[in-house]
Amino acid sequence: QQSIATTMAFVRLLKDLLRDKEIGKRFVLIAPDEYRTFGMDSFFPSAKIYNPLGQQYESVDRDLLLAYKEAPNGQMLHDGISEAGCTASLIAAGSAYATHGEPLI
Repeated sequence: QQSIATTMAFVRLLKDLLRDKEIGKRFVLIAPDEYRTFGMDSFFPSAKIYNPLGQQYESVDRDLLLAYKEAPNGQMLHDGISEAGCTASLIAAGSAYATHGEPLI
């Protein structure tokens, strides 16, 4: 029995939810800061960061196992240090069902 940080437990829960075959694709992760700060870099290989044009450059960490990856089908939104931008992303994700018929979590 080992104690873990709340953030680590939350990241593990999110990882399990993202793997769920029925609802996993419905999750949109929104971060106002660098994902690595919260230990969420383990999502990079599978969930990827959303960029409609895909990755247009070679990331400086490209040789690492958990390298920064962008893709048109990414589930992670990286708004930089912009709480207002994250709020706008949250509103867009929350209203996706009304706008596009796609419920997102």
